[in-house]
Amino acid sequence: MSLVRYRPAEAVRWLEMGSGTTARGAQRRGVAVFRSEETDLKRSVRDAAGAIMGAGKSAIAHALHAHSTTVEYVLHDDYMEIVGGPKTRTIRYKDIQRMVSRGDRVDLELADGTVKVAPPAYISVGRVRVPIGWNRNGIDVPFDLLPDELSARCRVNIETE
Repeated sequence: MSLVRYRPAEAVRWLEMGSGTTARGAQRRGVAVFRSEETDLKRSVRDAAGAIMGAGKSAIAHALHAHSTTVEYVLHDDYMEIVGGPKTRTIRYKDIQRMVSRGDRVDLELADGTVKVAPPAYISVGRVRVPIGWNRNGIDVPFDLLPDELSARCRVNIETE
């Protein structure tokens, strides 16, 4: 078999763009608080708190984007590598004893612990939350394909809890 790489789909780049927009908005609100001639202390405190919250949201979105783009699953013939930033974990398929689906997440149970395979990010529209899929060797695929392919390679059925 040839090498298979699962990377987060291109949709995660919107997280980075969103964090930049949120950061610029928070910066504008923060500058406006200090330049304001407002004498109402309550309003000034509320505006400053809003700017701080916006900056926090921006930082969180930036961190989530950085984390989601560093996750990569590389499937070899008899083992897989989970690349996450500076560290890489290698797991042999024969060491996976059980696969359990818990919502959008699949836990790979090994003799020495558990490894979680989860979507790199989600897209939310109203109350609907959908996991972002993967880019599998250059082709966008749904999130479920990675656990299904692992199940086939490990010869372990995915159980649902």
